[in-house]
Amino acid sequence: MEIRIAVAGPGADQALTSLHRWVSQDRESTRRVRLSLVAASPRPGEMGADLEAISAVVSDVMALGSLLVAVLSWRDSRPNPPAVRLERGGVRVELTGDAADPEAVRRIVEALGEQPANADPPACPDDSAARP
Repeated sequence: MEIRIAVAGPGADQALTSLHRWVSQDRESTRRVRLSLVAASPRPGEMGADLEAISAVVSDVMALGSLLVAVLSWRDSRPNPPAVRLERGGVRVELTGDAADPEAVRRIVEALGEQPANADPPACPDDSAARP
């Protein structure tokens, strides 16, 4: 599943780069999460583009939990932690204030880990299992 991570506020480019580096260095996350930086479309007349988000492809909800803990740890390390938005399939979660308590982490993983309503159900590994 793909999670898009965005940072709000001034210095968002530097914050995204810092967050990407932080999560990339977290051993627990790097085993089950693939990260890439996503550039915004350049405006007319500009040669380059600002960063828009981090794309994180996670293998399962456990990997999602590890990613979330790494993001929260990064926020806690900042003198003025910016708001961080995580999005998957139309579900958006904004991390502000103190979102690091275990119950909040559980709710966030639950919300982002659910299958989106417009997604196809998982295929049965054996078609005969779906027949009466």
